[in-house]
Amino acid sequence: RVLDALELSWDDVAQASVPAQADIVLVPRDGYASGARSSAEGYVNGDGESSALERDPYPRDELARLTGMNPERFRSCTVIGDSLVPEVPPNTRAIYVPVETHVGDGLYVVAIDDALVVKRIQRLADGTLKLLPYNPDYEPETLTPVKDADTENTYRTETGAIAIVRFVGKVVYYPKAA
Repeated sequence: RVLDALELSWDDVAQASVPAQADIVLVPRDGYASGARSSAEGYVNGDGESSALERDPYPRDELARLTGMNPERFRSCTVIGDSLVPEVPPNTRAIYVPVETHVGDGLYVVAIDDALVVKRIQRLADGTLKLLPYNPDYEPETLTPVKDADTENTYRTETGAIAIVRFVGKVVYYPKAA
């Protein structure tokens, strides 16, 4: 909004404020994802929020060094909720690489129905997903695949509810307190 008011672009800011030898990448921010108590408490983006995709500047070389990956594909979201405390405090910006499937246990951004959540996910041999909190005050959650479902990625929650689970990205970086 400030850039629009000043009639500037991110490129203008990058050229004016970053030394010539530094190279930045503008990581698109997708809004919020909940690190809440359970998957049922996810965050639904787009309800009255700006539809303009915001971007955050990061040093390209530093992101590549920290993640071992090319940062051009990265996305980010702001983690809300406290099930990932103390590892990931609320309002932490998490950077992820988009994925469509589980690619090894770890921290993921997933859409459960229409709500985004950030959870540590472990996939068991039968396809069951274990959503694991870092916060010891919270219990793990189990999502069991529905084998005969008409829709792909259909899971049954512990309460018996049916949910569609879609992998959005695997978290590759988030800042940690010193």
